[in-house]
Amino acid sequence: MRIVVIGAGAMGCTFGGKLRRAGEDVILIDKNHDHVTAINQRGLRLRDAGGEAVIAVPATIDFADAKPADLALVMVDSNSTRDVAPLIPALLAKDGVVLTLQNGIGNVEALAECLGESRVLAGCTYVSAALTGAAPTIPISATPFSEKPMARCRPAPRGWRACCARPVSPAGRCPMSWVTCGPSSP
Repeated sequence: MRIVVIGAGAMGCTFGGKLRRAGEDVILIDKNHDHVTAINQRGLRLRDAGGEAVIAVPATIDFADAKPADLALVMVDSNSTRDVAPLIPALLAKDGVVLTLQNGIGNVEALAECLGESRVLAGCTYVSAALTGAAPTIPISATPFSEKPMARCRPAPRGWRACCARPVSPAGRCPMSWVTCGPSSP
């Protein structure tokens, strides 16, 4: 599965790095050229309760370098969602979907306006991260992951359960709860 993480801040790098470490084909997109150069030259240094790892993840400032994507994971600041949303359709493969794990309101709606509700997933996470230094080094909190579902949801698009089943958290679970746009299933 080709996964493009849009927004290589602390959270984008955390999820991109962990998905890459779990064996996924991941590329990061960010508008900060110096940050992208640092990631490409030195990799991501992720530090959590399980230790520290340097993970090589390719990064770019150009959306064209990242297509076609089966998944676009949107992790930009909420104030930038409306700016990046129109760029995503050309990035996605025919059956590709978008997942947002952003804080704030209006992100799902902004993405759905450009992509349609059926291609937008919304999720939440208990992961906390911060960029430190220029490396980038990302310390990740050791907050335990929930055993309970955050919300009931209708079936996710093809390929999603397989990706989520891969262990990407120290506890061996995917640190995301999937919720699609629109009404929940009963």
